[in-house]
Amino acid sequence: MGKAFTLEEVEEIREKLLHAGEIIFVEKGLRKANIKDFTNAVGISTGSFYNFFENKEALLIELMDKYNYEIFEDQKRMIQRQIEENNFNFEELVMMTFMAYKNKAVYMMVFEKNDEYE
Repeated sequence: MGKAFTLEEVEEIREKLLHAGEIIFVEKGLRKANIKDFTNAVGISTGSFYNFFENKEALLIELMDKYNYEIFEDQKRMIQRQIEENNFNFEELVMMTFMAYKNKAVYMMVFEKNDEYE
């Protein structure tokens, strides 16, 4: 039977898995990445992965949720700043949002390799 993780270890490993996911998904794509890639990167057993995520797709979805939240928060700050300066610029907001998604490598991997499951 494997070692039980402390609450602190669970949080740390989950963050490490997310970070590894950013790198591995970009390098290998969704189809070629496997659970062992993630577990080797963070030093846990393959079976332990499933204590954190149901599958690699769930890991990718959480990464994308995290990015969406970060981009949303940036949008809120930009809108607030523009309102305070009495200079709301919708075009600037749209461009910032587009560039934020474009600069997230995992999104680019998904968009560029969207035929992997066809």
